[in-house]
Amino acid sequence: METNSNIKDRAWHLLWKRKWLWKTLGVTLLLTSAAQAIMLVFRLITAAFDCPSVHSLQANLAEGESLLQLSGETILAMIPLFLMEMFLGFIVSGIVSYGCGVISNAAADDRAHGWMGASFAGFKDPLGLACLSFRIWLIFVGWSILALIPASCIMYFALPFLRNLSLRFSGADLAVFTLLFTLAASVFIAVVCLPFYRYRYLFRIKADNPGWTAGECLKRASFLSDGFKWRMFVLDCTYWRIMLLPLALFAALAGVAFWMFSYALDPTPSLFGGAEALTPYEYAGGMFCILLLFMVLFAACVITQVVVSAYNGIGQTLLYRQISARKDSDDQQG
Repeated sequence: METNSNIKDRAWHLLWKRKWLWKTLGVTLLLTSAAQAIMLVFRLITAAFDCPSVHSLQANLAEGESLLQLSGETILAMIPLFLMEMFLGFIVSGIVSYGCGVISNAAADDRAHGWMGASFAGFKDPLGLACLSFRIWLIFVGWSILALIPASCIMYFALPFLRNLSLRFSGADLAVFTLLFTLAASVFIAVVCLPFYRYRYLFRIKADNPGWTAGECLKRASFLSDGFKWRMFVLDCTYWRIMLLPLALFAALAGVAFWMFSYALDPTPSLFGGAEALTPYEYAGGMFCILLLFMVLFAACVITQVVVSAYNGIGQTLLYRQISARKDSDDQQG
């Protein structure tokens, strides 16, 4: 099998030299936009018919009603809508993941495949993809509950130090609490990462075998990841340098958002270094410049995140191909 360095070099060549970046970018943005549009239309329809929802429940609570004051009929009426939204979410999630898997497999194989075809490939079997999304969601929920047990036990020992911090500040208590909290978070993440890497190639497998059922895809994903979870994790970790770029842009975006919010609440001239009061035109111009900077940074965050995801996705697909060949060869020899 190739080293991680060779896999990354091939992925970088496919991404830029073979121009798979633009197809991957098109598929990701189109599917993400379509998913957001579908969920928005669903919420607008339910709002137009005044259907009971979580938002209406929040509005009732905001008006001063307590949760106990709300009738049981209102809460029961929310259940069908909640289930419908979850079902639609599973369909949308399955279609998006499947489309990304199709284009990622095509890019790793460097075979001709239209990005529009990859985007709409999941619409051929929406219910099957929804079933696959639902089953993997159940698996992650189960593992998350399992991960909460050791994390909660660790946090139980951290509560006395947190109580001491609330009563009096102590550097020693803060250090111990931070250590225990970090340990609890690390245990939780480590446990949840097991099913993540166990089924990392789930939708790639589904893209290679569209006729397979959800159970067959899950079984194949578990078979391929057996003995290679650490290798998959290490390959992800080798992308840490390029991942710093979207993280830095996100931090800058958060800073600009905070600046815009602060300026909107208190547009003092000191923000621009002046001493005289701002005219309405100056205030509008300042808000426009901050908003424009926010939009530019937001677009940069989205694009860089897609590029990093495509780079990592192609690399993982190359590794998936090698693991599949290795496992199949060992299985035939055995």
